[in-house]
Amino acid sequence: MHVLFADAMSAAARGEAPEPGSADVARALGARRVEPDTIAHRDPDRLPLGRPPTRDLLRQGLQTGSQTRRVMVRVALGVPLAGFAAVGLGVDRAYWAMAAAVLVLHQGTPLWRTLRRGAERLAGTWIGLGLAAAVIVVHPQGWFLAVVLALLNFAIEMLVTRNYLLASVFITATALTIGTASRHLEPGQVGHLLLARGLDTLIGCAVGMAVYVVLAGRQEIRRLDDAIARTRTAISATEPFVAAGDAVSLPARAARRDLQRATLDMLEAHEAATGGSKDQRAAADRLWPDVVAAEHTSYETIAALWAIETR
Repeated sequence: MHVLFADAMSAAARGEAPEPGSADVARALGARRVEPDTIAHRDPDRLPLGRPPTRDLLRQGLQTGSQTRRVMVRVALGVPLAGFAAVGLGVDRAYWAMAAAVLVLHQGTPLWRTLRRGAERLAGTWIGLGLAAAVIVVHPQGWFLAVVLALLNFAIEMLVTRNYLLASVFITATALTIGTASRHLEPGQVGHLLLARGLDTLIGCAVGMAVYVVLAGRQEIRRLDDAIARTRTAISATEPFVAAGDAVSLPARAARRDLQRATLDMLEAHEAATGGSKDQRAAADRLWPDVVAAEHTSYETIAALWAIETR
């Protein structure tokens, strides 16, 4: 597929259309109806490059301007604030509020996705309290408990990537079922437990969303600029290998991999900006030509390396 992509990019650079039948060949490769060696031969003894070393990923994640560092700062502030708020309000289990704040902040998603995730977590938890109450009152034991937990976990796995709100319903029921399985609770105790869980989740989600709104406005405004700069730096680091006709040495392959990662990060940053605040959306519109230019140059460079490798 990379070779077909390189051929298409080379043709586009010459102002020509891709080879006739390229799309059919790509579909055949995807369906495994065509052997890859019929398109291009690769040394079977060459090991895949793999991801960058862990130390490099950690170093990059801790650098000023990295998205990982931005998320770390949000979590580092949001979690203790949620815990302090829960303790200050006299809620029994402050760690539930802290966990809810983590769930809102840890993914580093754009503004509207973060707010939606917090709202879905809160709504799903409060709905799940009703399901949890029914299970706790029945108080299943032995094989009955195992079956109930298996069904709840099955529902979570089926829903968590499709509908987080519904998944949160079953996550809440599962957590409370496990937490109360070893003892029988009186109706008053059940009500107190459910209220505590609901309030802690409300506090955690509210604090998490507030921390995001306060910090993201300052943090995210430079994210796209930084991503474009990193992509241009990666292009500059890769171009000498194109000029030297070297596409198979370890440094050349590492440079190509890093360029691909930088380009994808840049596109992700642009998508985040288009779904962010007013200033972020304005920055996304202003920098769109730079994103397109950097993406085009990046793919041309990658395609050139693939063309060199398959000569």
